[in-house]
Amino acid sequence: MRAVAATASGFVAVGLDGHDMGALAWTSPDGLDWTAAPDQPAFHYFQLPLRMQSVIDGPAGLVAGGWRSDVAKGSAVTWTSTDGVTWRGPT
Repeated sequence: MRAVAATASGFVAVGLDGHDMGALAWTSPDGLDWTAAPDQPAFHYFQLPLRMQSVIDGPAGLVAGGWRSDVAKGSAVTWTSTDGVTWRGPT
């Protein structure tokens, strides 16, 4: 986990998977027990590293910021989610 945001229903954390190749998100109702979001296309960028590094909750939902590898350089990327479980992006 790299960052956590408080939401109306608990908390959402973002970070990277255990292989340091994909992004990952977790949800928690109380900050004590965490559930990983299911694997989904938004958590992968071909077979190159992808990381979620920040997250905020706003009126339209969650926005996460991060980084992806672009073969010898990196690019900033963002994701969006309404619930912390299903994510769209990276864009």
